Amino acid sequence: MLVSARPSTGSRRRIATIGSALVLATTLGAVQPNTASAGSPTMVGAATADRAWLDANVGPLESYRVYSPTLPSKWTSGLSRPGPVDYSFNLDPKAVPNSRGKIESFVATTPKNLRIAYWHEPEVEISPADFRSATRIVADIVHAQNRADGGTRRVQMILMGWTYRKGDGRDPMDWWPGRDSAGRNYVDIVSVDVYSDPQGPNTYNGYTNGVNWRSAAQLFDPTIEFAAKVGARWSVSEFGYLEDSTDPGHKAQAITKAIDYAIARNAVAVQYWDSVGRRGDWRLRHSTSATNAFKKAVQEG
Repeated sequence: MLVSARPSTGSRRRIATIGSALVLATTLGAVQPNTASAGSPTMVGAATADRAWLDANVGPLESYRVYSPTLPSKWTSGLSRPGPVDYSFNLDPKAVPNSRGKIESFVATTPKNLRIAYWHEPEVEISPADFRSATRIVADIVHAQNRADGGTRRVQMILMGWTYRKGDGRDPMDWWPGRDSAGRNYVDIVSVDVYSDPQGPNTYNGYTNGVNWRSAAQLFDPTIEFAAKVGARWSVSEFGYLEDSTDPGHKAQAITKAIDYAIARNAVAVQYWDSVGRRGDWRLRHSTSATNAFKKAVQEG
């Protein structure tokens, strides 16, 4: 983790994580998270298609979101970042059982502190049964590699916010792979990709009309509740806001509040989606206020 030089960072984050650790312990009772102390500091990071711009305007992050559309043969410099990585890859679930050797070879080359997920946002592409089966195999491989080399890699399940909210009749438990024969969760971290609803004609120009604007609690609470239910840590792999055409400072304020909310509730990481998506242009560059708000959040944690 990259440590900020600002003296306020550690104190604010320590206070937040100590308090949330007590809440988490009370909520979960005897069921404890798999790995990492419940008081581990939250990493603030991003996913971006333009690292040069982000590095120049924000600086080094504490966490980086990276993904591959297929299974690489090995970890390469193109996947590496200056800090810890939140990583996912796709592989036909029917091919996973016969690809165990390839997955093992790849995982053996990955950073020892990697957070790794099989097929982020699988909901509209593969079945829950296929996802659960493939995730169990990947998790067994990752945990075995940790035992072999002393790594602290953690397995993530990354679903859409809509699924944690049980939209369209979805149930996140349908995707949960459960526990192994030793009683350990296959998945160490429950993570979410979630966005405030884009509305209006200018979403691909980076703007919404402010309708159906979602607070940090609305975005994150369903994931927090599910993680507590299954006894796992929680994280934000992607979140995003568009500029509000009715309130020029709204996006900047929302980013600050969302990151503060995640830190106060002991997220493993909270990562902004600084890129263009299927429903809009979520990049920070549309306003100086949003860029500066995110930069300040990274510096202060």
